[in-house]
Amino acid sequence: PKDAYEGLVAIYDILQREAYGGPLLISEQASDNCFGGYGIADAQGDVEWDRFLYVSDKDMNKDAWKIPYQGIYRANILLENLDKIDWGTDTALKTKYEAEARFLRAHFHFQLAKMFGDIVPLDKTITSAEFYSPRATPEVTYALIANDLKFAADNLGSDNYSQPGNANYGRITKWAAEAYLARTFLFYTDYYKKADLAGVVSKAQAVTYINDAVNNSGHALVADFAHLWLAASLENFAGEGNTEIVWAVRFNGSGKGDWNLHEGNRSQVNIAPRGGTIGQYGTGW
Repeated sequence: PKDAYEGLVAIYDILQREAYGGPLLISEQASDNCFGGYGIADAQGDVEWDRFLYVSDKDMNKDAWKIPYQGIYRANILLENLDKIDWGTDTALKTKYEAEARFLRAHFHFQLAKMFGDIVPLDKTITSAEFYSPRATPEVTYALIANDLKFAADNLGSDNYSQPGNANYGRITKWAAEAYLARTFLFYTDYYKKADLAGVVSKAQAVTYINDAVNNSGHALVADFAHLWLAASLENFAGEGNTEIVWAVRFNGSGKGDWNLHEGNRSQVNIAPRGGTIGQYGTGW
């Protein structure tokens, strides 16, 4: 079981890399929320994301494509080896690890599918002969996502360890899986104009899942919306572990503004003020 746990942690580890050249940062630059690059003197790729150009770097989206597949690969490695573990009498632990791994595999597929549309969904490790597998239709990809999230929602316990200080802080919960199912349902049915989630989850089922999360998870909205923002409410800031957060990537602090350390929340470093710290906010690029 210790080996399985290390394999599970290895999947979670990929989440640390998502904020460096990933969909979160790219979508912010491509939107009207911020400018990409520091004027025209900064990284050309960031300027081109901002202006919908595709000129200087034909691999500008490589990290957004590569990193989720690293997570999918690690998830498939673990899932394919769970039956080789000596679980003794603790078969429930095996189910828990499978549920967490499948949630993460679904998350990485969803990150890819939102950004690139048709992708290559992978429910197993592949050989070198399969490296050029064709992209699949959205129905195939989202059926895999839905089945993985459904397994997680149906097999994880009712524990809620989303608060700081809990030994399992940051790990997948049943409530996260139910909420993610609803989120995926909304995206897929709206964007692709479908009545259900790839034939796997109906609207009625999605409503049941999300209502369960709303009514029974212990999560709730904070009393005042302004308390979600540090700048608006220094004394009453709800913080990262507030009751609204059902699941979030728990970044560590290893980046520390170091260009060579591609872990930690690099989005913060990219968007924080250059040349000095303002109030409660750290310096950035």
